[in-house]
Amino acid sequence: PANYTNAPTDAGSDDTKDSDLLQGWTGFTECFDLTSGQNRTDIDAGFVPDGQTGGDLTLACSDDITVTAPFGQNTAVVSWTEPTATSTCAGGATLNQTSGPMNNQPMAIGTQTVSYSASDNCGNYQTCSFTVTVEEGQAVTPGSIGDYVWNDVNENGIQDAGEPGLEGVFVMLTDCAGNWKGQTTTDASGAYHFANVAPGSYKVKFVGPQGSSPAPTNAGSDDTKDSDLNQGWTGFTDCFDVASGQDITDIDAGFIGIAPSAVLTLNPHADMNVTAPDPAGTTVTWTAPTATSTCTTGTVTVTQTAGPASGDNLAPGTYTVSYEATDDCGNTETTSFTITVTYNGPAVCTTRTITDLTQCNGSTQSTFWAEDLIYGMSNISKNYHLVNDGTFTEYEDGTAHFTGVVVNNTNSNAKFALDFTLTGKMATGNAHDAYCFNADMSDWYYYSDMTGTITGMGDLTGAVINGVHSMYVPQIGTGANLHQNVFGFTSWVALDVVSQPDNGNITLDDYGTAHGDLNFNLSGDASTCAPAVTTCAVRDVWDAYQCDVDLDFGFFAYDFIDQFGHSATETHFEEKGNSIFTEYSDGTAHLTMKVRSHEDWDVKFKLELDFSGRTFTTPSDANSNEYGCYDADNSDWYYYTNVTGTITGLADMQGAQIEVWNVMHPFQIGTGAALWGDWNDFGGTTWLGYNVISQPNSSYYSLSDGGQMDVNIRMSGNASACGGADYAAASDRIMDLALEQDEFTADLTWQNNTGDINEYFVVQRSTDGINFTPIAQVESAATLQNVTSTYTYKDAEPAEGKNYYQVIAVTRDNKKFVSNKTEAIFGNRAEITLFPNPAGEYFMIDLLPYKGAEATVTITNQLGQVVNTISLDEVDAAPLRVSLDKFINGYYNVQVQTTDGRSTSKKLVVARMY
Repeated sequence: PANYTNAPTDAGSDDTKDSDLLQGWTGFTECFDLTSGQNRTDIDAGFVPDGQTGGDLTLACSDDITVTAPFGQNTAVVSWTEPTATSTCAGGATLNQTSGPMNNQPMAIGTQTVSYSASDNCGNYQTCSFTVTVEEGQAVTPGSIGDYVWNDVNENGIQDAGEPGLEGVFVMLTDCAGNWKGQTTTDASGAYHFANVAPGSYKVKFVGPQGSSPAPTNAGSDDTKDSDLNQGWTGFTDCFDVASGQDITDIDAGFIGIAPSAVLTLNPHADMNVTAPDPAGTTVTWTAPTATSTCTTGTVTVTQTAGPASGDNLAPGTYTVSYEATDDCGNTETTSFTITVTYNGPAVCTTRTITDLTQCNGSTQSTFWAEDLIYGMSNISKNYHLVNDGTFTEYEDGTAHFTGVVVNNTNSNAKFALDFTLTGKMATGNAHDAYCFNADMSDWYYYSDMTGTITGMGDLTGAVINGVHSMYVPQIGTGANLHQNVFGFTSWVALDVVSQPDNGNITLDDYGTAHGDLNFNLSGDASTCAPAVTTCAVRDVWDAYQCDVDLDFGFFAYDFIDQFGHSATETHFEEKGNSIFTEYSDGTAHLTMKVRSHEDWDVKFKLELDFSGRTFTTPSDANSNEYGCYDADNSDWYYYTNVTGTITGLADMQGAQIEVWNVMHPFQIGTGAALWGDWNDFGGTTWLGYNVISQPNSSYYSLSDGGQMDVNIRMSGNASACGGADYAAASDRIMDLALEQDEFTADLTWQNNTGDINEYFVVQRSTDGINFTPIAQVESAATLQNVTSTYTYKDAEPAEGKNYYQVIAVTRDNKKFVSNKTEAIFGNRAEITLFPNPAGEYFMIDLLPYKGAEATVTITNQLGQVVNTISLDEVDAAPLRVSLDKFINGYYNVQVQTTDGRSTSKKLVVARMY
């Protein structure tokens, strides 16, 4: 054609595709032969537009394609990559599909040919083709992939015996192109599993513990024991195929560089409830929690991290003691327990310091005196002084308690611990005057009873002595220590050896005759705790006279006095003036009376008797007609249920000391109550048992034990002087509180026998056992003294945690008797909620059960390491949000610990996408 020139001749290797036209102006091909019947179809000519010549055209088709139709369907979508056509000719190549199904479209089951052609502006032309086959689909069964992630301790890439699995390792399943197909974490044994896996090609990614790296890959000959994880940073295995229904159980991953795995167990210590004998507290001891670890290296260390030390003296209150255990595998465990020290005794009136006195000679210090007590130790003095100051505590219920440690003045290896309790505080008593000065007894007061123990220490360890006051009641006041005119204390003590020292060379007097003295100084003065009582009657005392004999007497004794070995079967004593019976508003009384024998006027005694428990209710053991002199009208009689005291020898009886107490009957007082004399004489009677403490100085007389004494006296006044109120003896009062609880309430029950002297009861509650708040007032229902009545109260709204209760009986004259304390625990533990769980970028903690509390949230990883701590001054009602930005995937423990001792924990799973 015009404006064209001949194309290149014989280009390429395919003679059917080249141009046979010779270059030049002739327009001829070369000469060729044509045989008989031959058809030549390869004599071609190509022309190139003017200005464009040559060019190289290429066309490349896809390989043959085979796809499988879904099971039960006749077609399948087929797709392929379009062929590539390129040309060096200007304008490039043009590609056209000339036959076959279309790309990315459904095709019926069978085989078809797909053809393409390409051409360019230089006249080049190319074709290519490939086949597409759609096969009939077969039924497909899902398979599974698993197996095991372990700590390759010896770093050989093989699962050896004793190498533990790793819990909480993140595992992700993808196809071979890296598209996500699922994720999980390993369980406690290190196993993982993907179920319902469709047939196809996959690879697995493992994210090991922080600081670890993959173990050697494909080590050894057993594919079930090696690690399939490629070494390097990708964390993937090689790609592998899963056939229909195939369960693959050998895709394992080992990690190296991990501290030896171990389980650390810290055994918790139970909470302790301790009752203190004194409001100042008590010494509390415990054994530290024990811990064990499966770690094969090093030792386990248990360290106390918070709270008081074992052996400390703890005041009433609640204490939290915390311990931490660690092992050489990096594990850490903590535990805490509470110690609740409760003082259940009465309210404290005052606490005094005990110090040594200086005896009358001005040089000997002493607190405890004992003679002929210790045998087998040399250089033993009668006097013992304090090692450190002692403590003397007085209570509002009329009791007291003191303790101290004393050491012998001349042998420091002889020590005793003193521990005594006093009861029945009284305004009056049979006082003993000072030894070396005239004491003003105006501020003195007394206790009706004292008991305790004296425990050996030093070389006397193992010895125990019971002590009981004797002769005179314990006395307190200025000069009452008998040696110095300062505020102090004195009591005489009868000693009873219970056990001997462990040292067999030393013995203590065990004949029951040993006596001691307790004399010491006290801080403070009488104004802080002296009994507040008033006198309701002061009565003159005279002899009663025997109804059938013209004989007056106020005191009578049987088988009492021996003279030159001859016993006086009956001894009558007459009152010798200035005898007084004084009654007080607190239901106590005191008798001072001097008497002499009718038979021998130089046989004289002084009686000092203390009375308590005044009652206008006739006791069952009262006696209205012992001697038959008359039938007494006892309508105005009243009684004292407890009588104690001393009888001191005078004149020829000088040196004699006798302790006495009432026997058989109470002391009765009223018209005709003396049982002798006239029926309308106002008087009183009591029967006494006695114990001779010391004999008269004169050897002419001796006193014998085992008899009986009577006091029969007439008195001035009448029965109305002290009103009609009943009083329990100090040792007989009942104020017992018991508690039962259910899930939400505390049921209190108490018994009381102080009768109609009660005005009401106050129920009190405390959360620390020290500071009590009234929660209810219960009216007294009793009308009789010494009749035990039962009262109840239900606390329907106890506080969360520990609740302490006590009940106070308030009398009409504003005295207060305090019950024992009881306790109950409510709502000691509450659960927390974590969400979402598993969590990715953050999680929330619902702390509503701990609203308002001060708490600490501690998060630890699967190795027991603390990874986050959150301190909360006051827990809010709204959930707490915690970021997981710096957390790796795995298991974590979230623990909440409050300052009031509550604790709980939950497990958290972190599964973040990287």
